[in-house]
Amino acid sequence: MNEEYPDTEESFERALDAAGQSPDVPRCFIEWLQNYWPDNTRKEAEQFWVETLHREWWTAALDLKCLAAILRDPPDDLRDTVRTHAQIALRKETQPGYFAPGTHDEYVAWLREIYEHFRDLFNQVTAQWIDDVQ
Repeated sequence: MNEEYPDTEESFERALDAAGQSPDVPRCFIEWLQNYWPDNTRKEAEQFWVETLHREWWTAALDLKCLAAILRDPPDDLRDTVRTHAQIALRKETQPGYFAPGTHDEYVAWLREIYEHFRDLFNQVTAQWIDDVQ
């Protein structure tokens, strides 16, 4: 449990339940990639995510549900999907001036980090709403 936002896990679960829908995982994942990432820095994607939270929290809840499903069973083509639809190409320097493309596991790690960060932002925003009501 997050000490700063004690109800965040519960509010997160309530929001997902309230959304009451099972997302079409491949479709919603591609839409999420296309909505947040092309031509955006991580900071810009984060700002757009927070705007979505305030405007359409249920859409954000479905996006998180979708990302969680992808992370539970990452598709073999995750790297190609992210590169194609988000225009993100992870790479690492193997020696000075030489780069190798990111591996499947590195793309999974990237997505997991984004998912956890976006989930935390979701929890913070919804916890603030709960505090405002009380």
